Order: sequence, then C-alpha cells, then structure tokens
Amino acid sequence: MRKLYFVIIFILLPISMLAKEEGQLSDYDKMLVDYDNADNKGKVSKANILMKFLLDRKFLDEAITFEDKETIDNVNQQVWYWASEYYYSLQNYSSALTYGLKALPLCTKDEDKANCLNLISLTYFRQSKYEQAVDYAKQCYKIDEKSGDPDMMSSSLNSIAGIYIGANQPQEAEQYILKGIALAEKANNPTRMAVLQGMASEVFMH
Repeated sequence: MRKLYFVIIFILLPISMLAKEEGQLSDYDKMLVDYDNADNKGKVSKANILMKFLLDRKFLDEAITFEDKETIDNVNQQVWYWASEYYYSLQNYSSALTYGLKALPLCTKDEDKANCLNLISLTYFRQSKYEQAVDYAKQCYKIDEKSGDPDMMSSSLNSIAGIYIGANQPQEAEQYILKGIALAEKANNPTRMAVLQGMASEVFMH
C-alpha cells in the first residue's frame, strides 16, 4: 500500500476515495473514541470491532484480529495506524495526522515504521506543509536505505522529489529523482522506472 500511494500522489492524480456513506465517518468516530477511552482489558474486543468495520467496507485486504494476549502497545499501534489510513482516505487530514503521530512511536518493526512515516509525510503534503512532509519522507528513505532494497529506495526518492515539485523547488528535486532512476535500473523494475521517468519529466519541465 505504501508504494501505491506514492505512485498516485506524485503524478498528481486524485486519490481514489472510499464511498462516503452518510453517517459512516460519524460511526467510526464513535467507535474510535470508545476504544481510546476503554481500559486496557476492554481494548482488544473494541479493536476487533474497529478492524471488522474496515474489513466490511473493503478497506482492509484481509482480516486483522487481536487476541487477549496481545500487548496493548501493539494493539494501539495497529488501531491508530489504520485509523490514520482511513481518515486519510476520507481527506480528513487533521485526524489522519493525529493518529499517525500517535502510532509512530509504537512501531517496532522497520516496515511498520516506514509505512507510518510515509503516511505522515503524505498527510503533511496534502496540507501543503512541505517542510514537514519532506522531513518524514527522508526518514522513511533512511529505513529503506538500511534495507538495501534498490526498489524501495528508488520509490522513496521518487516521493521526496515529488514533494519538492509540490513545493515548487525543482532544483532540490533533481538530485533525488536522478538517484532514484539509477537505483530503479539496479532493481530491474520496469513499472517503477516508468513512474520515476514520469517524475523526472515533471522535474525538468519545471
């Protein structure tokens, strides 16, 4: 999901929105507040209700369920991360940012942390807060760089370039997109290369 978001946002296409059924967000708000106000013993069952809500609306690709033995930090991290994703999809960027920032300190795996950093970066970008957006995108890139995966690295570099284009700073974007293209060549991913070349075109057009 992380990489798909970047492809969509930085070629300046509108994000595909979930259907906004009347009262849907309100129902989710109430369940999330109920979860946040619950004591630790009551959080697991309420977390499962929230995840079922997202699954039923095809927001999740597969079911996420928690057992009583789960640590509360892990449950909170998952609930708050997916709350951030959900609010982002509804263009409620204020709530998306609130829950993304709450989830981030609880991410113990690099993949989870990178996904959360990416989401926060996207949210700031949508709010036209480019300085914050690029800061979180660069933190995401550092995790990808540590993994040594050229495909992931090229995608993150493409994202950084896209933020600079949004901020009308094509000179800053150039170094990141060129480095990204070099990494995409190593990754031998034609689809990724096409996306990066499209971004390069935007950079040099500006």
